[in-house]
Amino acid sequence: MVCDDANTACPIMPGAAARFTIPYDDPKRADGTPHEAMVYNDCLAQMGRELLWAMHQVRMRVSR
Repeated sequence: MVCDDANTACPIMPGAAARFTIPYDDPKRADGTPHEAMVYNDCLAQMGRELLWAMHQVRMRVSR
């Protein structure tokens, strides 16, 4: 899971069966604003949902 800018610098692991890129908007954009906590909480929830999705995809590939 990477912020948008880091995706291009993400290393590729030789021999990996799959690579899931799960980009998200960097919550630092809200630092110092009245919405800072909400933006970070929303990002955390998004990352949790997407990580759960990725783990489900891995499980489906392994169980084949």
